[in-house]
Amino acid sequence: MREIVQCYHCLVRVVPNKDQTCPSCLGRIEALDTSVPYSPNIERLRLEAKKRTALGKSERWKARGLFVAAWIPIVGLWNFGFPKYALAFFLANASRNRYDVSRRIMAPNGFVLLAKDPRPPVVFLRSFRDDGAYDQNPVLENFSKLTPFYAITPRTTQEERVALATSCVGPVVAIGRPRERLPEMGAARMYVPESHWQSTVEDLLKRARLVIVRVGPSQGVAWETETAVRLVPPERIVFYLEAESDLAEFVEGKLPIPIPRAFKIKRFVYFDNNWDPQSASRIQKVLKSKRIYRIRVPKDLIVVYCVCALLLAWILFW
Repeated sequence: MREIVQCYHCLVRVVPNKDQTCPSCLGRIEALDTSVPYSPNIERLRLEAKKRTALGKSERWKARGLFVAAWIPIVGLWNFGFPKYALAFFLANASRNRYDVSRRIMAPNGFVLLAKDPRPPVVFLRSFRDDGAYDQNPVLENFSKLTPFYAITPRTTQEERVALATSCVGPVVAIGRPRERLPEMGAARMYVPESHWQSTVEDLLKRARLVIVRVGPSQGVAWETETAVRLVPPERIVFYLEAESDLAEFVEGKLPIPIPRAFKIKRFVYFDNNWDPQSASRIQKVLKSKRIYRIRVPKDLIVVYCVCALLLAWILFW
Protein backbone atom coordinates (compact mmCIF):
# COMPACT_ATOMS: atom_id res chain seq x y z
CA MET A 1 0.00 0.00 0.00
CA ARG A 2 1.43 3.35 -1.02
CA GLU A 3 2.07 5.86 1.77
CA ILE A 4 -0.01 9.04 1.65
CA VAL A 5 2.34 12.04 1.75
CA GLN A 6 1.08 15.49 2.69
CA CYS A 7 2.44 18.86 1.62
CA TYR A 8 5.27 20.00 3.88
CA HIS A 9 3.79 23.50 4.37
CA CYS A 10 -0.01 23.16 4.51
CA LEU A 11 -0.10 19.53 5.80
CA VAL A 12 -3.40 19.07 3.90
CA ARG A 13 -2.90 18.50 0.18
CA VAL A 14 -1.39 15.22 -1.01
CA VAL A 15 1.87 15.35 -2.99
CA PRO A 16 3.71 12.56 -4.88
CA ASN A 17 6.94 12.52 -2.86
CA LYS A 18 8.09 13.31 0.64
CA ASP A 19 9.32 16.85 1.39
CA GLN A 20 7.54 18.27 -1.66
CA THR A 21 5.31 21.36 -1.68
CA CYS A 22 1.89 21.43 -3.32
CA PRO A 23 1.41 23.87 -6.25
CA SER A 24 -0.84 26.13 -4.18
CA CYS A 25 1.71 26.59 -1.37
CA LEU A 26 4.59 26.83 -3.83
CA GLY A 27 2.95 29.70 -5.68
CA ARG A 28 2.15 31.49 -2.42
CA ILE A 29 5.73 31.11 -1.13
CA GLU A 30 7.31 32.26 -4.40
CA ALA A 31 5.06 35.32 -4.38
CA LEU A 32 6.25 36.37 -0.95
CA ASP A 33 8.93 39.01 -0.58
CA THR A 34 12.02 37.20 0.73
CA SER A 35 13.28 40.40 2.36
CA VAL A 36 10.50 40.30 4.97
CA PRO A 37 10.11 37.72 7.78
CA TYR A 38 7.99 34.65 7.12
CA SER A 39 4.61 34.77 8.89
CA PRO A 40 2.65 31.49 8.96
CA ASN A 41 -0.98 30.91 9.87
CA ILE A 42 -0.88 31.00 13.68
CA GLU A 43 -4.36 29.50 14.09
CA ARG A 44 -3.40 26.49 11.99
CA LEU A 45 -0.25 26.05 14.05
CA ARG A 46 -2.27 26.22 17.26
CA LEU A 47 -4.65 23.51 16.04
CA GLU A 48 -1.69 21.37 15.04
CA ALA A 49 -0.12 21.94 18.49
CA LYS A 50 -3.30 20.69 20.18
CA LYS A 51 -3.23 17.51 18.10
CA ARG A 52 0.44 16.96 18.90
CA THR A 53 -0.21 17.53 22.61
CA ALA A 54 -2.94 14.86 22.62
CA LEU A 55 -0.65 12.45 20.77
CA GLY A 56 2.25 13.22 23.11
CA LYS A 57 0.10 12.55 26.19
CA SER A 58 -0.91 9.15 24.84
CA GLU A 59 2.75 8.30 24.22
CA ARG A 60 3.58 9.42 27.76
CA TRP A 61 0.96 7.07 29.21
CA LYS A 62 2.51 4.23 27.22
CA ALA A 63 5.89 5.14 28.74
CA ARG A 64 4.39 5.06 32.23
CA GLY A 65 2.85 1.65 31.58
CA LEU A 66 6.18 0.27 30.40
CA PHE A 67 7.89 1.72 33.47
CA VAL A 68 5.43 -0.03 35.81
CA ALA A 69 5.85 -3.24 33.81
CA ALA A 70 9.63 -3.01 34.23
CA TRP A 71 9.21 -3.52 38.00
CA ILE A 72 7.03 -6.64 37.67
CA PRO A 73 9.92 -9.04 36.84
CA ILE A 74 12.01 -7.74 39.78
CA VAL A 75 9.21 -7.78 42.35
CA GLY A 76 7.31 -10.87 41.19
CA LEU A 77 9.92 -13.20 39.66
CA TRP A 78 12.33 -13.78 42.51
CA ASN A 79 13.64 -17.15 41.33
CA PHE A 80 14.53 -16.41 37.72
CA GLY A 81 17.95 -14.79 38.29
CA PHE A 82 19.54 -12.90 35.42
CA PRO A 83 16.67 -13.17 32.87
CA LYS A 84 14.36 -11.08 35.04
CA TYR A 85 16.93 -8.24 35.12
CA ALA A 86 17.36 -8.46 31.34
CA LEU A 87 13.59 -8.22 30.89
CA ALA A 88 13.38 -5.31 33.34
CA PHE A 89 16.16 -3.48 31.49
CA PHE A 90 14.46 -4.03 28.13
CA LEU A 91 11.15 -2.63 29.42
CA ALA A 92 12.87 0.30 31.16
CA ASN A 93 14.76 1.19 27.98
CA ALA A 94 11.55 1.04 25.95
CA SER A 95 9.85 3.27 28.53
CA ARG A 96 12.62 5.85 28.37
CA ASN A 97 12.66 5.95 24.58
CA ARG A 98 8.87 6.33 24.48
CA TYR A 99 9.05 9.14 27.04
CA ASP A 100 11.71 10.98 25.01
CA VAL A 101 9.53 10.69 21.90
CA SER A 102 6.53 12.08 23.79
CA ARG A 103 8.53 15.11 24.90
CA ARG A 104 9.61 15.84 21.35
CA ILE A 105 6.06 15.46 20.05
CA MET A 106 4.80 17.97 22.65
CA ALA A 107 7.61 20.48 22.05
CA PRO A 108 6.15 23.96 21.45
CA ASN A 109 6.22 25.69 18.09
CA GLY A 110 8.30 28.88 18.04
CA PHE A 111 5.68 31.01 16.24
CA VAL A 112 2.95 29.95 18.67
CA LEU A 113 5.23 30.59 21.65
CA LEU A 114 6.09 34.11 20.45
CA ALA A 115 2.40 34.87 19.87
CA LYS A 116 1.58 33.74 23.42
CA ASP A 117 4.53 35.27 25.27
CA PRO A 118 4.92 39.05 24.77
CA ARG A 119 8.47 39.21 26.21
CA PRO A 120 11.43 39.86 23.87
CA PRO A 121 12.79 36.47 22.75
CA VAL A 122 16.02 34.66 23.52
CA VAL A 123 17.43 33.63 20.13
CA PHE A 124 19.52 30.44 19.97
CA LEU A 125 21.77 30.24 16.89
CA ARG A 126 23.53 26.97 16.11
CA SER A 127 24.49 24.52 13.40
CA PHE A 128 21.93 21.78 12.69
CA ARG A 129 24.65 19.17 13.22
CA ASP A 130 24.74 20.10 16.93
CA ASP A 131 21.08 19.19 17.46
CA GLY A 132 20.44 16.37 19.92
CA ALA A 133 23.85 16.38 21.66
CA TYR A 134 23.46 15.06 25.21
CA ASP A 135 25.21 16.00 28.43
CA GLN A 136 25.60 12.71 30.29
CA ASN A 137 26.94 11.77 33.69
CA PRO A 138 28.81 8.47 32.99
CA VAL A 139 28.64 7.24 36.59
CA LEU A 140 24.92 7.92 36.99
CA GLU A 141 24.17 6.66 33.49
CA ASN A 142 25.97 3.33 33.94
CA PHE A 143 24.54 2.72 37.43
CA SER A 144 20.98 3.53 36.39
CA LYS A 145 21.15 1.07 33.49
CA LEU A 146 21.24 -1.77 36.04
CA THR A 147 17.80 -0.86 37.43
CA PRO A 148 14.40 0.28 36.13
CA PHE A 149 15.39 3.75 37.41
CA TYR A 150 17.05 4.04 33.98
CA ALA A 151 13.57 4.81 32.59
CA ILE A 152 13.21 8.02 34.65
CA THR A 153 16.84 9.12 34.92
CA PRO A 154 16.85 12.77 33.79
CA ARG A 155 18.46 13.06 30.35
CA THR A 156 18.59 16.48 28.75
CA THR A 157 20.37 17.79 25.69
CA GLN A 158 23.02 20.47 25.97
CA GLU A 159 20.71 22.88 24.18
CA GLU A 160 17.87 22.03 26.56
CA ARG A 161 19.97 22.88 29.61
CA VAL A 162 20.70 26.32 28.17
CA ALA A 163 17.06 26.82 27.13
CA LEU A 164 15.76 25.89 30.60
CA ALA A 165 18.12 28.35 32.27
CA THR A 166 17.37 31.23 29.90
CA SER A 167 13.60 30.73 29.73
CA CYS A 168 13.31 33.12 32.69
CA VAL A 169 14.52 35.91 30.36
CA GLY A 170 12.09 35.30 27.49
CA PRO A 171 10.76 32.66 25.10
CA VAL A 172 13.70 30.69 23.71
CA VAL A 173 13.40 30.16 19.94
CA ALA A 174 15.55 28.84 17.09
CA ILE A 175 15.19 28.15 13.38
CA GLY A 176 14.13 24.52 12.86
CA ARG A 177 15.88 22.03 10.62
CA PRO A 178 13.94 21.79 7.35
CA ARG A 179 11.84 18.63 6.95
CA GLU A 180 12.70 17.10 10.33
CA ARG A 181 9.98 14.77 11.62
CA LEU A 182 10.27 15.72 15.31
CA PRO A 183 12.01 18.75 16.87
CA GLU A 184 14.85 18.26 19.31
CA MET A 185 14.32 19.40 22.89
CA GLY A 186 15.54 22.86 23.77
CA ALA A 187 14.61 26.07 21.97
CA ALA A 188 11.17 26.16 20.37
CA ARG A 189 11.57 25.59 16.64
CA MET A 190 10.38 28.03 13.97
CA TYR A 191 10.00 26.30 10.60
CA VAL A 192 10.35 28.68 7.66
CA PRO A 193 10.93 28.24 3.91
CA GLU A 194 14.61 28.14 3.00
CA SER A 195 14.24 31.38 1.03
CA HIS A 196 13.07 33.26 4.15
CA TRP A 197 15.32 32.04 6.96
CA GLN A 198 17.75 34.96 6.77
CA SER A 199 15.04 37.63 6.90
CA THR A 200 13.39 35.75 9.80
CA VAL A 201 16.68 35.60 11.73
CA GLU A 202 17.26 39.32 11.18
CA ASP A 203 13.78 40.10 12.51
CA LEU A 204 14.39 37.93 15.61
CA LEU A 205 17.76 39.56 16.27
CA LYS A 206 16.25 43.04 16.15
CA ARG A 207 13.74 42.04 18.84
CA ALA A 208 16.00 39.78 20.93
CA ARG A 209 16.60 40.25 24.64
CA LEU A 210 19.52 37.82 24.47
CA VAL A 211 21.33 36.06 21.61
CA ILE A 212 23.21 32.80 22.24
CA VAL A 213 25.53 31.67 19.46
CA ARG A 214 26.76 28.09 19.62
CA VAL A 215 30.15 28.18 17.93
CA GLY A 216 30.44 25.83 14.97
CA PRO A 217 32.00 25.50 11.49
CA SER A 218 28.73 26.08 9.62
CA GLN A 219 28.58 28.92 7.09
CA GLY A 220 25.06 29.67 8.30
CA VAL A 221 26.32 30.22 11.86
CA ALA A 222 29.08 32.48 10.52
CA TRP A 223 26.49 34.64 8.70
CA GLU A 224 24.26 34.69 11.79
CA THR A 225 27.19 35.81 13.95
CA GLU A 226 28.10 38.66 11.62
CA THR A 227 24.45 39.73 11.51
CA ALA A 228 24.14 39.57 15.31
CA VAL A 229 27.26 41.71 15.76
CA ARG A 230 25.78 44.24 13.34
CA LEU A 231 22.24 44.38 14.79
CA VAL A 232 22.50 43.47 18.48
CA PRO A 233 24.22 45.42 21.29
CA PRO A 234 27.32 43.57 22.57
CA GLU A 235 25.94 43.08 26.10
CA ARG A 236 23.17 40.89 24.64
CA ILE A 237 25.47 38.46 22.80
CA VAL A 238 26.75 35.23 24.36
CA PHE A 239 29.01 32.68 22.67
CA TYR A 240 28.52 29.03 23.68
CA LEU A 241 31.62 26.86 23.16
CA GLU A 242 32.35 23.16 23.31
CA ALA A 243 36.11 23.47 22.84
CA GLU A 244 38.24 26.27 24.29
CA SER A 245 40.28 26.66 21.10
CA ASP A 246 37.32 27.34 18.81
CA LEU A 247 36.41 30.92 19.64
CA ALA A 248 39.51 32.86 18.49
CA GLU A 249 39.37 31.35 15.01
CA PHE A 250 35.58 31.58 14.80
CA VAL A 251 35.25 35.31 15.62
CA GLU A 252 38.31 36.41 13.66
CA GLY A 253 37.25 39.40 11.58
CA LYS A 254 33.69 39.37 12.95
CA LEU A 255 34.08 41.41 16.17
CA PRO A 256 34.99 45.11 16.23
CA ILE A 257 37.71 44.38 18.82
CA PRO A 258 39.75 41.13 18.74
CA ILE A 259 39.76 38.93 21.82
CA PRO A 260 43.08 39.25 23.74
CA ARG A 261 45.34 36.20 23.60
CA ALA A 262 45.74 36.20 27.38
CA PHE A 263 41.97 35.98 27.87
CA LYS A 264 40.97 32.74 29.59
CA ILE A 265 38.11 31.21 27.64
CA LYS A 266 35.49 29.04 29.35
CA ARG A 267 32.28 27.52 28.00
CA PHE A 268 30.35 30.81 27.78
CA VAL A 269 31.86 34.12 26.62
CA TYR A 270 29.92 37.36 26.96
CA PHE A 271 30.68 41.09 26.63
CA ASP A 272 29.98 44.48 28.14
CA ASN A 273 28.89 47.49 26.09
CA ASN A 274 32.52 48.14 25.01
CA TRP A 275 33.11 44.58 23.71
CA ASP A 276 35.33 43.70 26.68
CA PRO A 277 35.04 39.90 26.98
CA GLN A 278 34.27 37.88 30.09
CA SER A 279 33.78 34.14 30.47
CA ALA A 280 31.86 31.74 32.67
CA SER A 281 31.50 27.98 32.93
CA ARG A 282 27.70 28.10 33.37
CA ILE A 283 24.99 30.12 31.66
CA GLN A 284 23.45 30.91 35.05
CA LYS A 285 26.53 32.95 35.97
CA VAL A 286 26.20 34.92 32.73
CA LEU A 287 22.57 35.75 33.52
CA LYS A 288 23.40 36.68 37.12
CA SER A 289 26.10 39.09 35.93
CA LYS A 290 23.46 40.75 33.75
CA ARG A 291 20.95 40.66 36.65
CA ILE A 292 18.30 38.84 34.63
CA TYR A 293 18.47 35.39 36.24
CA ARG A 294 15.53 33.82 38.03
CA ILE A 295 15.45 30.23 39.31
CA ARG A 296 12.90 28.12 37.49
CA VAL A 297 12.60 24.39 38.24
CA PRO A 298 10.99 22.32 35.44
CA LYS A 299 7.87 20.42 36.46
CA ASP A 300 9.13 17.24 34.81
CA LEU A 301 12.22 17.18 37.04
CA ILE A 302 10.13 17.70 40.17
CA VAL A 303 7.94 14.71 39.24
CA VAL A 304 10.98 12.56 38.41
CA TYR A 305 12.75 13.24 41.70
CA CYS A 306 9.56 12.69 43.73
CA VAL A 307 8.97 9.32 42.05
CA CYS A 308 12.61 8.31 42.64
CA ALA A 309 12.35 9.28 46.32
CA LEU A 310 9.13 7.28 46.81
CA LEU A 311 10.51 4.19 45.08
CA LEU A 312 13.75 4.37 47.07
CA ALA A 313 11.80 4.71 50.32
CA TRP A 314 9.64 1.70 49.35
CA ILE A 315 12.72 -0.44 48.63
CA LEU A 316 14.48 0.50 51.88
CA PHE A 317 11.58 0.37 54.34
CA TRP A 318 9.08 -2.12 52.89
